[in-house]
Amino acid sequence: MKKTLVSCCLLVSLTGAGTADAGILFYVEEVGSDVEMTVTGSLDLDATFGYQGVASNTTPFFWPAGALMTNGDQQSDYYAVGSWTGVFGSGDFQTWDVTSGDRVAMFSDPAIGVPIGYMSGDPLSGSSTKFNATFASLGMIPGVYVNTLVNGNAVDTVTIQIVPAPGALAFFGIAGLATRRRRR
Repeated sequence: MKKTLVSCCLLVSLTGAGTADAGILFYVEEVGSDVEMTVTGSLDLDATFGYQGVASNTTPFFWPAGALMTNGDQQSDYYAVGSWTGVFGSGDFQTWDVTSGDRVAMFSDPAIGVPIGYMSGDPLSGSSTKFNATFASLGMIPGVYVNTLVNGNAVDTVTIQIVPAPGALAFFGIAGLATRRRRR
């Protein structure tokens, strides 16, 4: 009985059941010869510092020194945020080749963009692809970059997760084992 109870508790904790943390995730990965980004999650607008205005930039882009946007085919509402630690590389400003879904953006000034009329907690979903590219060619540094948005009691997160291709992970794992073995 104890084993069953412990197993159930472990399963619930691993699946995140019961968590109310919303947040937005920009998930960037190398897929074949391309770099793809998906954006999912939701935002608590109370965690921002208020409405800034409408932006109509129609070019979806990324800039490793501090900005990401998916789907430039629509306008978006912009909200000020307290801070932004979103530097995830040193590459140049570039545009995505293909985008779809909601327009979601994060800027280093710092501000966040969501679809016009967005309501707190509404789901956000979008994707973008840069053809014939790698993280190295785009100046992106793999890692997890978490930005916590806080305004009074309202808290939310915006995370950029740049994940190397599975082959690269295997390579780094084997290289790490070889290095460890050599040190012995």
